[in-house]
Amino acid sequence: VLPEADLEELERLEEMGPDGLDEEGIARWDELLERRHGDFTDEDRARGTVFVYANHDGEIKVDRAYTKEQRKKSDTSSGSTNEPALMGALCDKTDLMLDLLAYQLDLRRPSWGVALSITVNYPHITPSFEDGLLLSERVTGLETAHNFDGEASWQGFQAFRDRGKKHRNEVLARHLARAVNSFTANGFVGELEREFSPGLRPAWTPTAANFFNRVRSDYLDRIWADLLELEDGDERISTFAKQSKGQKAKDLEDLFSNAGAQEAHGLSRDQVKRIDAWVPEVST
Repeated sequence: VLPEADLEELERLEEMGPDGLDEEGIARWDELLERRHGDFTDEDRARGTVFVYANHDGEIKVDRAYTKEQRKKSDTSSGSTNEPALMGALCDKTDLMLDLLAYQLDLRRPSWGVALSITVNYPHITPSFEDGLLLSERVTGLETAHNFDGEASWQGFQAFRDRGKKHRNEVLARHLARAVNSFTANGFVGELEREFSPGLRPAWTPTAANFFNRVRSDYLDRIWADLLELEDGDERISTFAKQSKGQKAKDLEDLFSNAGAQEAHGLSRDQVKRIDAWVPEVST
């Protein structure tokens, strides 16, 4: 708390503002502001005992004071002494390191909350239209790296290891696959798609909302004729073309998703397979 005279001086300087003060006046203003703000002295910090704060989850935490730890000269347990030796020894422990990585990913913990300084980011994969989207639970069940599922502990790690390598490998595959980033992969995603040919249709089915209502009407005419394998001059082509765009979109959605509609059109098994494999044209 400033003495009354200093407080009055500060109020006067604030009323004048920076435009009405010279360098000396501004320096005096800064000095009074700093004194009014106050600070802990070194003696205060030395006497401090605990810090009480709310963490990211809104939980109240209590930590010891952030004072420099006094170590005995004979104490060699500092991480800076032993960590390099530990790192060298762990280079021969491939399974242990994979277990640690999988355990860390399974808990969805950030690098500061577990053993390894590794953080995996999960790119956004949900499109603007979720209609017709069918993503695997193995992918959608994973949260972002900041939605923490549990505290890491050595006992928890041992319990994780007890579940075996198969479980560990499944955890690694799920999390690392979810981290694939097509925007910065420098061609890797395209090559992976060519290597494994996963296709689009297992995860997406065209519907009126997510596709047919969003393209040109004449393109819908071409899709209809192609999927039904209609020859030029077929009356069904002209009948379809005369409909409103909304009705065309509905009819095409039924063709993809309604077994009754497929049966009504007398589609063969090969035609149904073509419909099940159809994807939009991609311009290059």
